[in-house]
Amino acid sequence: MLDKRANNPFYLICYVTNKCNLTCEHCFYSAELNNSQKDELTLEEYEKISKNMGKVLFMSLTGGEPFLRRDVAQIAELFCKNNGVRKLAIPTNGTFTKQVVEGVRYILENCKNTSLDINISIDGIGKDHNDIRGQKDSFERATNTYKALAELKKEFNKLGISILATVTSQNQDKMEEIQAYVKKEFPQAVFSVNLIRGTPKNPQISNVDIKKYENIASRIINGYQSDKFNKNAPLAKISASKNALRADIISKTYKNNKFISQCYAAQLSGVMYENGDVFPCELLDEDKKIGNIRDFDYNFKKLWNSEKATEVIKYIKDTKCFCTHECFWSTNILFNLKHYPKLLLESSKL
Repeated sequence: MLDKRANNPFYLICYVTNKCNLTCEHCFYSAELNNSQKDELTLEEYEKISKNMGKVLFMSLTGGEPFLRRDVAQIAELFCKNNGVRKLAIPTNGTFTKQVVEGVRYILENCKNTSLDINISIDGIGKDHNDIRGQKDSFERATNTYKALAELKKEFNKLGISILATVTSQNQDKMEEIQAYVKKEFPQAVFSVNLIRGTPKNPQISNVDIKKYENIASRIINGYQSDKFNKNAPLAKISASKNALRADIISKTYKNNKFISQCYAAQLSGVMYENGDVFPCELLDEDKKIGNIRDFDYNFKKLWNSEKATEVIKYIKDTKCFCTHECFWSTNILFNLKHYPKLLLESSKL
């Protein structure tokens, strides 16, 4: 909490593949998808990496579509067992129900001390979702994946299911409709939203009416007292309270386009891409790459404490780097004492 320079990140976003079967309009990683030139880390390499890392509290295994990688569950197991991951999140487009269910069951059976959240992306209802995602049956397949996970949840209370919508100019007028649909048709899931970020495949949809984002964020926050969230997850109430504060900070950042609070990227949070490149976050340019894990003989601690890492941390501090990235704001809030009065106040309402 006081010394932010750790031997490794408390929160790591780990891209396990750049392969994806969809062509989503809002994807900020679209330029890298299905790039065969990127040599993906093998399971054996992930084992070396995990054995050379310390404790990691939170982790997200992402892509691409992470369940297109058949050994994603085994990658998760390595980090859970070797690095003590307490909360693991895997976002998915939900189009591969069998792979998702098999992978989730494996993780839950083999990672007893880990709370697992599966985030299914739903950006519209029926055809609207299909059009955004570029596949005519993607909504039906995502719905089938939710139903299968809801059944699995009956066996494992550490499984959390989220329906995650990205707010863009395409769907911002239908957010209340989507929320109501999710509450009725996906009763075991928590509904949440992300604000579009980065450079999307279709740049024209980035022009969001921030008041509409604020409206849906407020509706979600007001529903925390009655809606289900994964109360078996570590610090569940604090996490829900953090989401409320995070939405407020993101809104103010978007409207005012200025720094609000310190970012701990390259200190407490980081990103490792499928080819082993390690960055402080997903939004900074190539010159802010800390290094490639293969060049450090898979020793993450050595990479994380390199001269380049020190240089990047100084850049983030000196320039007061800021963005609206939800994942990094989670860490920035949870590990900054100045936010705790508001966190505790929100938590007391749940």
